Amino acid sequence: MQAEIKSFHSPDIDDLEQNMPQEADNFSFYLEMSIGPKKGEGEVIFGVTVCTPKCFAEEFKQSEVIFPINRVFVFKYDFNQIMTRLEHFVGTRSGDSWNEIATKISKVAYWEFEDYQS
Repeated sequence: MQAEIKSFHSPDIDDLEQNMPQEADNFSFYLEMSIGPKKGEGEVIFGVTVCTPKCFAEEFKQSEVIFPINRVFVFKYDFNQIMTRLEHFVGTRSGDSWNEIATKISKVAYWEFEDYQS
């Protein structure tokens, strides 16, 4: 079984392909990906913060110790490149079950069911 990204959405950017940040090398935004089984039904949300190293460095003091989780670092805004890299990452995760695949993807992106307990 493999996964695929069904769609991208950002609550921070209306049109991910057309709206460019004011500074191409200094930005941060939240990106949601609807991901499900390749050629299958169903999907769940995974999220990452896409940011530049410059923006990240400005967000934290140099004296801090930081454990950056669910972040994707880029050096400039090129949504097609971001999309292609994420699609490759997700598309190369495989497993015997959806839960196994989702757990692998959650190493990079926050899974909406990551902390769920029945």
